[in-house]
Amino acid sequence: MHSLRSVNPFTEYTFAYKVPADWKYFRATIGIDINSKYSVTGMSFQIYLDDDAAPVAEYTLKMFESQDIKVPISGASKIKLYTANTTPRESFVRATWGDARLTND
Repeated sequence: MHSLRSVNPFTEYTFAYKVPADWKYFRATIGIDINSKYSVTGMSFQIYLDDDAAPVAEYTLKMFESQDIKVPISGASKIKLYTANTTPRESFVRATWGDARLTND
């Protein structure tokens, strides 16, 4: 896992991974790809563990905003990274999960 970008900028997108044992955190710098149209109003980022119906973390960012995130994942066997465009469908917007990684600190 490093920088992840959704392929289709007009739809929701999900990345799913198995979590090796003994990792404590998922970390990344999230934001909207600089090549997106400037008229975007936002992008939703959600993180799910295992088969939980509700996200363990949720963020909404606007163009030119970024956020470093650190999400506890101890005991989880799967992680799902979900993004959704909160802008009208005609907008071109892509989410970026920069330097995505599992850590113990």
